[in-house]
Amino acid sequence: LNALESEYRAKGVQFVAVNADDSDTLIAAASHAVKYDLAFPVVKDFGGACAKALGATRTPEVVVLDAERRIRYRGRIDDQFRLGGNRKEATTHELRDALEALLNGKEVAVRETEVDGCAITFTKAREPRPVNFAEHVAPILYKHC
Repeated sequence: LNALESEYRAKGVQFVAVNADDSDTLIAAASHAVKYDLAFPVVKDFGGACAKALGATRTPEVVVLDAERRIRYRGRIDDQFRLGGNRKEATTHELRDALEALLNGKEVAVRETEVDGCAITFTKAREPRPVNFAEHVAPILYKHC
């Protein structure tokens, strides 16, 4: 991704890494960015709102948005790293192909691919509990009386 980001930066393409893993802390996300010397912003997606909105379900999954912020490609970067075994080099380059198509004013030929990788698990929203004055507020107000 660093090589692709470097190649496409001058062409106006902005890369952003989104960490939607609820088990990762902000420090863990930042440490990952430093460890891999990422040359683009890394953001923490608390609650997974961004990943859900983009339809991302696995890591590493990429989503390409056009200038109007419409999803034009979602899927794998390429086919080098697979659960069934890794290749020495990629034989397909879906992310690069999508970027090239968009930059040349063309439609993206392959708009979505499957992604090998870990499923993103989202924390289930908790139902709000009812609050009442006697049980929850009064003890705070009258604690020091």
